[in-house]
Parts: sequence; structure tokens; C-alpha cells
Amino acid sequence: MASGFIRAGEVGLARKLLKLARIKQRTLHPSIYVKLMSEAARTPEGYGLAAALVDDLGERPDFDLRPQDCTAVMKVCVKLRRYAVVESLFSWFRETSGGSPTVVMYTTVIHSRCRDGRHREALALVWEMEQAKCLLDLPAYRVIVKLCVALGEQERALRYLSRLKEAGFVPTGDMYRNLIEGYAAEGRLAKCRQLIREAESAGVKLDRRLLSRLSEIGGRHS
Repeated sequence: MASGFIRAGEVGLARKLLKLARIKQRTLHPSIYVKLMSEAARTPEGYGLAAALVDDLGERPDFDLRPQDCTAVMKVCVKLRRYAVVESLFSWFRETSGGSPTVVMYTTVIHSRCRDGRHREALALVWEMEQAKCLLDLPAYRVIVKLCVALGEQERALRYLSRLKEAGFVPTGDMYRNLIEGYAAEGRLAKCRQLIREAESAGVKLDRRLLSRLSEIGGRHS
């Protein structure tokens, strides 16, 4: 029943059902909590409910999550800026599952560390993911390119962009934007123009404000 309310977007009703189950001392499957918190975290108005559900789930003596549910809770915690919980879940999964993290889980933890300003630790996890022969998908490449630019390693980011294209993916506008902004910060305007031409030839639309700023910078340097 709770799952039906969640699918219908009736988060409030699902929450009442959870309270009723607690009063009657009945235990609902952890996946119900995960679905509810994921739905609640879709908007900032639901962050309070999502945070309460994360706490409720963590207090359960029978705490156990499937890999996909563990990743879903991590994603919610990134939105809530509860980065320590992400790390705790990651450690718990590696200690108890006996399996390897998926590319989605790795990407979520890397993103969490970036949001928390722990870029070097995020990069260490990229190396771990690479050593595990984890096949990168588009979201993973997006996070890694952004991480490399944040570290001021534009050339490394560019290599990942090349690998992405070799794998058959099309770079997104935000990936080009991150790289262009990184090179612009170094004053490498020729490289910026090269990336702009590449993006345009690939049919990727770039932010007009970014192009305007680059035009102004180019004017000052001409």
C-alpha cells in the first residue's frame, strides 16, 4: 500500500502509513523507506521529511539494504548535504556485501566528496574505480571531468573527454562549460575557442552568458 501511495505521489499518505505501522509495531521493508525518501527529496520542501526518514532507517536494528537501495539513499544524502552518511553507507556496503560497488555507487560517492570539497579524496576513488575495471557511463564521465577541472587539471579532464567520445558518448554542455571555464581561468583563450568550435560542430548548445564572458575577456586581451 505504501508503495502505491509513493508511486501516486501521495508522500503524506505514505508517511502516515509508516507512522501507523510503527504504532502497531509492524516493520515495513527498508525499500519502502528508500522509495519514500527518494520521492520526498525531489523538491526542497520535502528535504525535512527525507532527512527524518534517513534517520529512521539508520536506527533500525535490522538495517539492511540492497545495493540499488543503498545507492538511492546516498543520492538523497548528497542532496541533503549529509556527506558523512554517504561515507558511512559506502563503508557499510563494502564491509557487508562482499561485492564490488557499481559505477553508479562510485559516481555518487565521488560526487558527494566533490560537493564536500574533498577533491583529492574524490580523485583517489576515481583511481580505485579504474583499477576495479569499472566501465564508466556518461554520468561518471561528467562527474570526473568536473572534478578534474576543480583540481585545476584541465589536461586530465580533456583526456577523459576524449575517452568518453571513444566510448561512443556525446559530451554534454556542462562538460564543455566546465572545461572552457577552466582554460579561461588560465588565460588559454585559444583552447577555449577550440572547445567552442568542437561543441558547436557536435550540436551542443553552450550557455550564452559563458560565450559573452569569453568575448569580453578576448576583447581585453586583444
